[in-house]
Amino acid sequence: MHRVCTVKRMYGEQWVRPPGGNYNGNLKIKMVRYLYIIFVMLFFASCNERNDHWFIWRQADNAETKKIIQKNIEHFDFINDELPDGVIDNFHLIDVDRDNDLDFVYNGWTGGESKLLVFYLAKNGAFSKSFSTWGTLEDVSQNKDDIFTMYVNLPGCCGDYEIRDYKIKTIVEKDSLTFDFFETKIRHGDTNAPTTFFKEPINFEIINDSYYLRVTPEIDTTNYFFPGEGPAGNSYITFQAGDKGRALGEKTDDSGRVWWYVEMNENKKHSRDEINGTKVFPKFMGWMSSRFLKIKNDKKQ
Repeated sequence: MHRVCTVKRMYGEQWVRPPGGNYNGNLKIKMVRYLYIIFVMLFFASCNERNDHWFIWRQADNAETKKIIQKNIEHFDFINDELPDGVIDNFHLIDVDRDNDLDFVYNGWTGGESKLLVFYLAKNGAFSKSFSTWGTLEDVSQNKDDIFTMYVNLPGCCGDYEIRDYKIKTIVEKDSLTFDFFETKIRHGDTNAPTTFFKEPINFEIINDSYYLRVTPEIDTTNYFFPGEGPAGNSYITFQAGDKGRALGEKTDDSGRVWWYVEMNENKKHSRDEINGTKVFPKFMGWMSSRFLKIKNDKKQ
């Protein structure tokens, strides 16, 4: 298989393959060959470190997919015999466990607001569910030959204003997969990333008590960001002196105050979330005034 750099990260449905060809003959053709090699090198250099060069969906045609689904209908517990419009398009064929047969990955409609991500592994001519979680598979990166990381986004459901981003380490074995949620980040749905990012994150420590992580880069006491939950204002979470985090970017408001877009480190006293029953405490994303944030030189916090 050619190495592949995805053009569209969402689902990986589109990809680019470097052109192939035989090269011999005169100098002109050799020059073309050298230019081609340079092109390929530049092409791969443009692929970032999260290059999922093997994890590519094969979109089966509807007739093929429908035939497989109907044959194994009892294993797909979230659909019925009618197969609603659009459901088939959410099934993707890929040899996830690398045993030379095609497995199914489903990511899509379930009848509710959130999408469902499900892995079905093929074994002895049938499919069995290996893993499922709520959310959209945004990206995949390969760590080692038998380990890859999935990036899953879960918007708030049913009036929930928080958005969660998960990292899931997946270990591949023959006819089996092991899934480990090892990181989650939570942000308010109205929180936007900055347009100006730092070249390197800035580690910091809060030096003032009762310091707010805010939804937006401003002091807002009039708008409502938390329907049905308390007074107006954009104060999201209250942190204390000594709490640590990383600043990823900044924005200056109309008054000249500098706001940092921050990622607050896991801290049990602030945690409100567990991932699928596992005790992985979240990092909270939002905005903080840089006024009482002390820069730390620690490379790791």
